[in-house]
Amino acid sequence: MTDFENFLSSLSLEETEKFFDGIDSSIEKGDEEKIEDLAFKKAGLKKPSSKKTIVFRFVAAAACLCIVAVGAFFSVKTFSKPKPEASTSPSVSTSVSSSGEKALMLAISNGDESLIEKLLKSGVLASREILNYAVNCTSFLSYGVISDIAKSVEEVFGSTGLDPLLESTLIGNSKKALEELQKRDGMLMTPTEKLAFFFSVAFCDSDVVKAFKEKGADISATDAAGNNILQIAEKYGNTKNAEYAKEQGIE
Repeated sequence: MTDFENFLSSLSLEETEKFFDGIDSSIEKGDEEKIEDLAFKKAGLKKPSSKKTIVFRFVAAAACLCIVAVGAFFSVKTFSKPKPEASTSPSVSTSVSSSGEKALMLAISNGDESLIEKLLKSGVLASREILNYAVNCTSFLSYGVISDIAKSVEEVFGSTGLDPLLESTLIGNSKKALEELQKRDGMLMTPTEKLAFFFSVAFCDSDVVKAFKEKGADISATDAAGNNILQIAEKYGNTKNAEYAKEQGIE
């Protein structure tokens, strides 16, 4: 038995269906194979040939039919027994959302920004856990993509669940960022404050960046990808912050 077959045999029928079909319902058909490739890569398994996949799906379908037939037989025998409330069963939307989140996590971990954008546009909802993971991937994910994920989370939950200063800079809310900075006596430049500073350079007004400096932020610092504030400002088209960086002698 191959690694692929061992992997599949360890799954329940419901898990198998979700593995192959759950992702399909969350994204466009053109991206289905890409997601499966990422899933096998992440699991450390070699993706099977299309022939083996077809054979397995045929066998799985046959097994499903057998289970349905047996279930129907016993349901006829026990038709008088009360059925569980409908609310106790997971809805289809729940499984779709779960599959979509898994697909989004795989896309983030592989740095596939085009796929991340497609998933978000197709209606996949990012959780706060996924956002936290994305925020920790600034060494290979663009700030723009992370900001899009944050905005998606905020739209659904009303808040990202992040530190208020980090949240405001990540979504480009300059007014809130200034309010949060005024509450702080100074910058200890913790990892969270550093991220907030770099996000402010990308998405906020120059007043926010100046306020960071007044609170003790190191304007000569570089982010996880090695970019200084001038490079960050230019990359995200923030001309005022780019001008400010040059005034401060950042090249």
